[in-house]
Amino acid sequence: MPYSLDLSRAKCPMVVYNLNKEMRKLSSGEVLEVVVTDPAAEKDIPAWSRTTGNEIIETIKTENNIKFKIRKK
Repeated sequence: MPYSLDLSRAKCPMVVYNLNKEMRKLSSGEVLEVVVTDPAAEKDIPAWSRTTGNEIIETIKTENNIKFKIRKK
């Protein structure tokens, strides 16, 4: 079961800041599910993923939010 982080009220740059902070707590291979509402996160989180090497394994976009499942490298 993945860990969960609700960043639905956070705005850039706090989305990436809090995501990065939470990912540091995980061990390699663990998965974090992140929920965001900031539209900028749709580009910011994939860019962060490419930079850090953490893998986005699923992205689900609804009319209310975007959920990312990210596996720690």
